[in-house]
Amino acid sequence: MNRMFQILLCIILTLGALGESIAAEVILDNGDRLTGTVIRLDEDTLRLKTDYAGEIRIDWRRVRKLTTDKEIVVLTRDNRILTGKMTATPGTGYELVTATGETIQAEEATIESINPPDWEIGRGSDWAGKVNISLKSDRGNSEKDEIDLDVFAQRRRRDDRLEFRGDLEYDTSFGDTTKDKWSGLGKYDYFVTKKKYYAANAAIEHDEFKGLNLRYRLGPAIGYQFFEEERRNLRAEVGAYYTTSDIKGKGVSESIAAGWLIDGDYTFNAVPVQGYHWQSMVLSNPKNMNFQSKTGLRLPLGSGFLASAEVEANWDA
Repeated sequence: MNRMFQILLCIILTLGALGESIAAEVILDNGDRLTGTVIRLDEDTLRLKTDYAGEIRIDWRRVRKLTTDKEIVVLTRDNRILTGKMTATPGTGYELVTATGETIQAEEATIESINPPDWEIGRGSDWAGKVNISLKSDRGNSEKDEIDLDVFAQRRRRDDRLEFRGDLEYDTSFGDTTKDKWSGLGKYDYFVTKKKYYAANAAIEHDEFKGLNLRYRLGPAIGYQFFEEERRNLRAEVGAYYTTSDIKGKGVSESIAAGWLIDGDYTFNAVPVQGYHWQSMVLSNPKNMNFQSKTGLRLPLGSGFLASAEVEANWDA
């Protein structure tokens, strides 16, 4: 009886497996067939989730045919949002059957992305941020306390981006302050195309022991977003800034200055380590010229925590 039950159960499970619909089938240019669920197509990389190998990244140029058995979202280069079951042949074109039965055919080159994030199609915002805190206290022959704080927050929508960066360093020795510096940078970027944007920047800085009471910088810039992906990001911008510095013993100086900003990161395939670099340069008169940069590595520890190693380089006239 138990044997009959096992045979019947196997038959039911087999029929159930045969009846399950395959979310997507990918045929490669060498004839290999892959099945799974389409996560996303962006920047010529197709991400496919499989039951047998987890997430697979496929070069779109190696795909001969993609067929989906479930509805996907397609963002076209003219900002249309289409939903339906797709049959795509890279280099030729695609066919999309909507829920109402309408068939849409177009050239493959008109696809911007498949299953893009909600913010990219104007549905809400994407928030990201990091907080690094370092506390150190020495007691014994010395009495030293150090506090380091580094904050980053960003809100991204389809047509704009708002972000803030701030850092604080405050050290004491035997109760006397030995380091007291902080800075902040606020940015608003408006994208006129997918890559090109106009920016408004506002920065403020204080360094007690450098003799800098206060420096602030305001001005517009024009930028270009080379990459904006999960694994890699790179942008660069140039602008003109109004800068004011209040320096101890030298008074207040004002100037109009040119400057640039470079910001990028890259996550390696072999190991889950992210390298990053950020730099800002303002070319002005000798009293206001300054350069700042941060270069480092981040290692995910799980639950949103990161370990990082960073080199910071600053030069101030």
